[in-house]
Amino acid sequence: MDLKNIAKELRGLSGSQTTQHLSKMLRSSSRYRSLDKDSQSVVLNLAKKYNNRVRSGVAPSRAAIQGDKYHLFEDKSKLGFSKSDLSDINGMLDGFKGMRKTDAKLVNTVAQSARIMGSEDSHSSGLRGGGDYLVSRGAQKKADLNYQKMECLGSGGVARGLQKEAFSGLRKTESSGQSNRSVLWGVVLGLIIKPVLRVVAV
Repeated sequence: MDLKNIAKELRGLSGSQTTQHLSKMLRSSSRYRSLDKDSQSVVLNLAKKYNNRVRSGVAPSRAAIQGDKYHLFEDKSKLGFSKSDLSDINGMLDGFKGMRKTDAKLVNTVAQSARIMGSEDSHSSGLRGGGDYLVSRGAQKKADLNYQKMECLGSGGVARGLQKEAFSGLRKTESSGQSNRSVLWGVVLGLIIKPVLRVVAV
């Protein structure tokens, strides 16, 4: 099943419509239908998470995908995945590589993506913490996180990666705003001082 067109397929849909449509798309896959219900649920949740990132303009990188694969393999005995199940899931996740922003109006948040993940996921709390920080500062609107730099080695690594990128983005935004204000004040003061200097010179 080719998942590379998911963002295009889901453009303009609401959250509940997105879930229904995504579920329908996945059910058209024989590989997906061959999984047990628990496995299908995990695949759907992962697909929703990645779709939300893409709708935010953040393409999931190879590193981020590998991080989720790592946790799937790590928890396979608890979740009941067979080797073939994991192979199918990996194939589906690989379909998300290379996806890019499709519509600037479709803005979602990293936090919403993270909350979709179940509490049993070993790094959902880390994503949630990092995502909440981004939402509180409005940084998700820029959708400029660089997932290539993230260390997907557990909740701490993910949270630190998100926060590091958020701080970096905010510093750039704040410094840019300060420089723009400095230029503006320079122009205003110039307009005020220039006539005064002329009067003094006369």
